[in-house]
Amino acid sequence: MKKTTIYLIVTFIALLVIVYFLIKPEPERTASYDIKDLGLKIDSMYISKIEIYRNQKSIILENISDKWYITSPLKYPADELSITTLLSSASKLKILSLISSNPAKQAIFQVDSANGTILNFHDKRGKNISFILGKMGPSYMESYLRPINSDEVYLSEGINSWTVNKEVKDWRDKYILKLQKDSIKQLIIETGKEIVALTKNENKWYVEDDSVESNKIESIINLLSNLRTEDFVDSSVNLPKAQTKLTIQENNFFIISLYPIPPDSSKYWITNSNSQQVYTVSRYIANQLIKTKKDFMK
Repeated sequence: MKKTTIYLIVTFIALLVIVYFLIKPEPERTASYDIKDLGLKIDSMYISKIEIYRNQKSIILENISDKWYITSPLKYPADELSITTLLSSASKLKILSLISSNPAKQAIFQVDSANGTILNFHDKRGKNISFILGKMGPSYMESYLRPINSDEVYLSEGINSWTVNKEVKDWRDKYILKLQKDSIKQLIIETGKEIVALTKNENKWYVEDDSVESNKIESIINLLSNLRTEDFVDSSVNLPKAQTKLTIQENNFFIISLYPIPPDSSKYWITNSNSQQVYTVSRYIANQLIKTKKDFMK
């Protein structure tokens, strides 16, 4: 083998060694900060109040007699799933690593007062846990956060911005009606001059003496038993005469009324006789509730 060839081979190997050390990945970061040391350990069992501050707006959620409510900026029952998701993620909060101690970099991670979300968890035992939640981290399960009164920014997992950064309406209980569908005994639908009275007898539904096609009655019963709103109407509304009324007999009576919203009826106002609240639903949902006798017949 020629000296030139040997020289080239040795040079190539040397270059490979240099490149390896230049691009060698850094060892994986490990959690060096215990969450207990930062005072951010959240026990969802004891949380009685949650304060959320973002974009100069605040939402306060409180547990009153074992039920969650929005108490500010309005008073309304809270959405159970949203509360459960938030508390579950908060209880799994884990600090992964320290990212920065430089106050000038807080805006980069959206943990400054202008861009971050301030979270205050109030414990029944008198303990308060507060931090600023920032943007999503390298994965959707990770987020940046900064403890209140600290310049240190941490990468965390467990709690995510999408479980927290919601509009007030998204924290509200969206059920217009929630019933056990098997307990519904009668349904009366009034549309215009037609009245359809459907009665359940030994698990079969009838219109007068005619049996009802099961899949058609089941679809409307399923919808009524878990009827949810798309939005809430909190301003004063002069409701016209209802286009359709549905009287549902369970252990109690409920009357659901539907009013097409002008000018094009793409949405409907909807009310429940057991509530002062006015809701809105799409025309698609309304059309599933506006039925005539022929819609149920075989």
